[in-house]
Amino acid sequence: MTTLGLSLLTSVSTLPRVARDADMPLLRRLLLGSLFGLPAGAFVFAMLDVDWLKLTAGVCILLFALPLLMNVKLPLGQGSGVGFASGLLGSGIGMAGPPIVLYLRSRRIGKDAFRGTSIVYYSIVNAISFALQPVGGRVHAAELGYAILLVPAIFAGQALGAAATRKLDPVRFRRASFVLLVATGVQAVVSGL
Repeated sequence: MTTLGLSLLTSVSTLPRVARDADMPLLRRLLLGSLFGLPAGAFVFAMLDVDWLKLTAGVCILLFALPLLMNVKLPLGQGSGVGFASGLLGSGIGMAGPPIVLYLRSRRIGKDAFRGTSIVYYSIVNAISFALQPVGGRVHAAELGYAILLVPAIFAGQALGAAATRKLDPVRFRRASFVLLVATGVQAVVSGL
């Protein structure tokens, strides 16, 4: 829940700067799929071991990232299926981002539309996922203090990220998003072991 709460804070606080750049038709398709994935993820979170879920998600992220490394466009449909996977992972283990990053990278959309679409999506999905977390019964009050300590780091990271993004051309932006995607997959595998 700590990770999810911090992700929600990050996306909502970034939202005013990027919302106008969102690809609204694509966003609607992603959100439609997530409406089915979110409750499924909450159920999975309540029933299965979280470490196993993280390990599985990490391996899947890394496997899907390989074709992107070779500039192979993944046949991921129009977005509803990816939204479902993102919703499932979002409410299940607080990792709604990787399926969306994989999808947007595969579609090769521009930097501004990438940021706008993903941030609006995360703001909505993370809010719903956060509300569903208590259903799993694994929420601990002690996590709140830890999360509060991390808030200044989030805002510092946002400032650095915004400055870096302005200086990144589209090719470097794609490379940076790939590196972050792989790092997320590796982190999920390591934390699931």
